[in-house]
Amino acid sequence: MSEAIEAERSFVDEFPDEARVVRAALLSSFFALTLGAVFGIVQTLHRTDVARIIPSTDYYTVLTAHGVFMVISFTIFFLVGLFTWAVTRSLNRPLIDIRITWTWYAIMAVGMTMTGVSILAGFFPALDMSADVLFTFYAPLQAHPLFYAGLAVFIVGSWIAGADWFRTFLAWRRDHPDERIPLQTFMVLTTMAMWYIASSAVAASVLLFLLPWSLGFIDQVNPTLTRTLFWFFGHPVVYFWLMPAYLLWYTVLPKIAGGRLFSDPLARVVFVLFLLLSTPVGIHHQYLDPGIAEGFKFISMTNTMFLLLPSLL
Repeated sequence: MSEAIEAERSFVDEFPDEARVVRAALLSSFFALTLGAVFGIVQTLHRTDVARIIPSTDYYTVLTAHGVFMVISFTIFFLVGLFTWAVTRSLNRPLIDIRITWTWYAIMAVGMTMTGVSILAGFFPALDMSADVLFTFYAPLQAHPLFYAGLAVFIVGSWIAGADWFRTFLAWRRDHPDERIPLQTFMVLTTMAMWYIASSAVAASVLLFLLPWSLGFIDQVNPTLTRTLFWFFGHPVVYFWLMPAYLLWYTVLPKIAGGRLFSDPLARVVFVLFLLLSTPVGIHHQYLDPGIAEGFKFISMTNTMFLLLPSLL
């Protein structure tokens, strides 16, 4: 009887501290989704001339809010919530230190709040603050320093989240030296390896160029360089909402359907291929940029075609 009760214990019962973090991250994610959706509807109504809710001067502020809240805030908050659940559940152990877990969540929340405030302030002319630079935010468009600082803080928080999961995995490995890493944890760590690689480029762009430029410390920046650094991040960001979906497709849906995953090794290969092929393809967003050699554009195109393989597995 006790074994049956134990088997029926839910994630919330077994890992209550982690469950609260998951809940907070997912609520933040869906709050960002709501904001982004509202701004998307406002933008659509304005662009199609169905309803002019905003003055045309605020159009790009609305577009920036829509992009940042949907692409960055909604996606990454959902990712950290899902991945906290996946690591804890698949390793069947709590995270190393829940205080660190709440710390990275708080850092991410503060960072996105800073960025959000800088965007929304653009609706109020009395405030000397705006960030109508779209979610791409590369030069020559310039935002208020708070926008860039918030993005940097948000990214740092996500890096700490990844370190939290890696530390938990290493603790599990010490106790289970001969066991294969659980599939969900493998997917999480592979995705975070991609996140570290991709986000390092946009972090360098923000900290070395855009933030000092907006603060007046440097007079000018190279637009092609900031654009290239962004798209090194901007293409893989697509996979930060796709790979959590793959995690659910491969590990949750088969159980819901009453079946099993066709091939555990093949699922791992998919994530490794995404890691290897998705980061060096951002230049395919820059085919018309004159400052990039044709050879790099050809390599990017080739790698983009190779991505068809893991996408269809």
